[in-house]
Amino acid sequence: MSELKTISQLKAIAKERSLGKYGTLIGAAIILGFIRFLVISITSSFTAGSRSPIAIVLGWLIAIIVNTLLGVFVSGEAYMYMNLIYSQTVSISDIFFGFKQQPQKAVALQGIFEIIANVLTLPYFVLLYGLQAGIDFSTSIPFLILTLVSYLLLFYAKIVFSQIFFLLHDFPDWSVRQILTTGIHLMKGKKLKYLGLILSFIPMILLGCITLFIPLLWINVYMLATYAAFYQDIMSGAAAQKEEGENGLN
Repeated sequence: MSELKTISQLKAIAKERSLGKYGTLIGAAIILGFIRFLVISITSSFTAGSRSPIAIVLGWLIAIIVNTLLGVFVSGEAYMYMNLIYSQTVSISDIFFGFKQQPQKAVALQGIFEIIANVLTLPYFVLLYGLQAGIDFSTSIPFLILTLVSYLLLFYAKIVFSQIFFLLHDFPDWSVRQILTTGIHLMKGKKLKYLGLILSFIPMILLGCITLFIPLLWINVYMLATYAAFYQDIMSGAAAQKEEGENGLN
């Protein structure tokens, strides 16, 4: 049975593959950040300043739709880091590859996750609206607890679905359902390791925050490269297990 690499080994792979490519990767991150900021700023301006229930619901729906459409950029980013980890040519134009490679599936995958995320975080928006409406904060403690639980569930969902965009590029002919079910299956028994991988970056993120945030650009690249290395590792492990199973039948 193939042993998965340690967190230190995955980080070492990410560092090694990123050498000489940080300019491209950071440039792509800046462009993506600007696109997301611009799109979200424009769409949020339609309901800015209004606290009516209709405006709040409308703003919520607009945010879901916009974030869903931005799935093509999530797909492009995944493609770029797969190229990096698999030692392929990396360019800033990779972030737009999601428009070429099954954009409808990228939007569908992102849309499914957005629906799940917004259902899970609904208590937070209810609490926020209640506080804005002047509800006594002391009566909102149950909502605070529920909000904490919902965000923990959201974090868990992000881990469960963390591999879907990588799978989209490895298996572009698969249906959305196949990608989702395979992604969930891949993470069985590996969620704690992925959690450990995420938590291992917290000291670096905190350091980046207290040093004028500029190092966060490099840290973001480092994190995404490591997550792609994790995908490569679990796929190699899955392939090895399949081969062992087939050999065992002969």
